[in-house]
Amino acid sequence: MLSKQQKTSQTTRVALRFPASIDAQRFLSDYWQRQPLLLPNAMSDELAALESVLTPADLAGLACENDVEARLITTAGSPGQWQLRHGPFRSQDFQQLPATGWTLLVQDVDKYVPEVTALRDQFNFLPSWRIDDVMISYAVPGGSVGAHIDQYDVFLVQGAGNRRWDIGRSNGVLIADAPLRVLEQFEVEQHWDLTTGDVLYLPPGIAHHGLSDVACMTVSVGFRAPSAQELVMGQAEYQAEQVRGRYSDAGLTLDESDDGLISTAAVERALALVHETPGQTSHAVNWFGRLVTENKPWLAPSHPDSAETKQQFLQRLQDGENLLRHLAVRMARSEFPGHGLLFVDGVAWSLTAGSRKLARPLCRGDLLQNPGDDDALALLYDLYCDSKLYWASDD
Repeated sequence: MLSKQQKTSQTTRVALRFPASIDAQRFLSDYWQRQPLLLPNAMSDELAALESVLTPADLAGLACENDVEARLITTAGSPGQWQLRHGPFRSQDFQQLPATGWTLLVQDVDKYVPEVTALRDQFNFLPSWRIDDVMISYAVPGGSVGAHIDQYDVFLVQGAGNRRWDIGRSNGVLIADAPLRVLEQFEVEQHWDLTTGDVLYLPPGIAHHGLSDVACMTVSVGFRAPSAQELVMGQAEYQAEQVRGRYSDAGLTLDESDDGLISTAAVERALALVHETPGQTSHAVNWFGRLVTENKPWLAPSHPDSAETKQQFLQRLQDGENLLRHLAVRMARSEFPGHGLLFVDGVAWSLTAGSRKLARPLCRGDLLQNPGDDDALALLYDLYCDSKLYWASDD
């Protein structure tokens, strides 16, 4: 079994070679994050020596270690019937595998094997912080992870064996209920056959599919690309470390206690606490309302065993039945211009002119009757289906 202390021999630095008509600067200006590029024999022949340093058995041994992220992907029967297992694995797991149709993927091999770590140096024409990890996969004949789209740049370096890579068009729809993000529709437009030392660069968003009829290893150099959500969350976490104090509403006025209302003054107090400009109140009410109505997960009402159809729901209201809010549900409302919102257990519901009249009685916990408005009925039905409301007759 491979360990962090093993395989520490001196490594000969291999050179990433571009085609004769392309240098690193042209690659960055014409190809990086723009279009795929095949780099034949871009890694020197010494890449073949990686097989003696990291054999398939070594890779399987690494996948058996507790602190290593590894996946085993198999197809059961016809293509598209995917099975996914996560490590750590046992040696017996590999002994029980069929001769075809499976792939082992091990993440962050560069953190464990110095010879693999050295491969990162071949990409020094890119910011080093952008490199996320070096993943190595071993696939038997017919092994594949299916047609898919990555949201980050990747260099696919062919190790032992050979592999065909198809790229093409897709509508982006995934196979329903599959454990992998496999594309339901994939139309091949171009393909490349890679042999040891070849490198294929793929920018983000390119649909691709790798398949081989022989056992092979592929080295994938992936690049870190935070999503906009991750950037915002990271910024928020950083800002949270810089501020101190707790929400306070000394000087509270009576009109701020009006049936679940989140007042302008309340939001401005929150903004002042986090050093934001009070003029951003209309934007801040959304996150503030979600925050102050967040509920304890164990208090959330359980969903009904069988939800009524909207027509059945409407009929019960027309028959004079009433609805009540579950006692554990937290609600609040806002009335900022253009931002009529109802906050329910940390979720914001947009209010229309028709549904806005329900905000007060909902926040008060009143007995709710047929509102006689389509938008209001739709809101009640959605809250009912979300288990926030129940029939008073069920009490």
